[in-house]
Amino acid sequence: MNSGVQWGVRAISAAVLGVLGVGALAVPGATAAAEQPATLCTDLWNQREGIVANVAVVGDLIVDGSCYILRSSVTGDVVVPAGQQVVLSETVVDGDVRASGRAALLSSIVDGAVELDGAGTAVLRVEGGTVRDVRGAAREVTFAAGARLTGTYDVTAGEMHRLQGSTFVGPVTARDGRLLTHGSTFGDVTAIGSRDAIVCRTTVTGDLTVTALADYARIGLEGRERCGVTIGGSLVLRDNPHSVDLGEVAIARDLVCVRNSGPRVVSGTPAFTEGSRVTVGRVSYGDCWYEWVWI
Repeated sequence: MNSGVQWGVRAISAAVLGVLGVGALAVPGATAAAEQPATLCTDLWNQREGIVANVAVVGDLIVDGSCYILRSSVTGDVVVPAGQQVVLSETVVDGDVRASGRAALLSSIVDGAVELDGAGTAVLRVEGGTVRDVRGAAREVTFAAGARLTGTYDVTAGEMHRLQGSTFVGPVTARDGRLLTHGSTFGDVTAIGSRDAIVCRTTVTGDLTVTALADYARIGLEGRERCGVTIGGSLVLRDNPHSVDLGEVAIARDLVCVRNSGPRVVSGTPAFTEGSRVTVGRVSYGDCWYEWVWI
C-alpha cells in the first residue's frame, strides 16, 4: 500500500491533510470511510495541564505537533506524519498506529497494527502494554519494560532494533540496522543484513537465524562477558561474510553453519574452542570454523 492510500484509510478531510502537508487523497470506499470522523490533537489539548487526558476519541486521531495523551481511547487510527510526535500513555487504540514521525506507547494497548512508514523519520518506543503487529520501515524501534507483542514483527531499521525486557509471541524479522536483545523472550527470530547483532540473556523458544550480516554478531556474549542464551529450536548461521562469536548458548535442536566467511567464521563452538559453553541437543550441520557448505 502506498503512503497516500495508507494515510487516507479513514478519509481524513482535505483541510486536515492540508495542515499536515499530507495532501488530498482518493480512497476506495470513501463513502463508507467518510462516516469516520478525524480529530486533530491540538483540538483536544488542555493548555493548563499541557496534555490530553481522559478523552474518548471517536474515529481517527491526527497528530499535528507534539501530543501527549493520557488514559484515553481512540476508536480509529492514530496518524503521526513525519515531523510530528505523540506519546500514548495508558491509552487504548482500537485501530492502527500509522507513524512516519515519532510514537511512544507507554503501558498502552494497540488492537490493530503499528505501521511504520519512514526509514529516516519514524521512531517507535514501546514500554509495557501490548501491541499486535509492528511492520514497515523506521529509523529505530525500541521495546522495553515488559512490553508484549502478540503478532508479527517485521521491520527494516535504518539504525537500531532495541528489543529489551519484552515478550514477542509471534515471529520477529529484524532487517538491517543493529539488533540488540537483552532479557527478552521470543518465538522465532530472524536477523537479516544486521550491521551487528548482539543477542544476550535471551530466550528463543523457536529458531534463531542470522544471515547476510553487514558486521559481526555475538550470541551469548557481550564484550568478554558471557550472557546466557537459550534456543528451543535450532541456531542457523547462513551466508554471513562477517564473524559470528558464540558465548554461552544452549541449543535444544541443531547448530547449522552454512557459507559463513568472516575472519573468525563462527567461533566458540564445542568442536573448536576449548572450554566452550555452547551445547547442542541434536547435531551440528556444516562446519562452524572454516568454509564448508552443507547440502
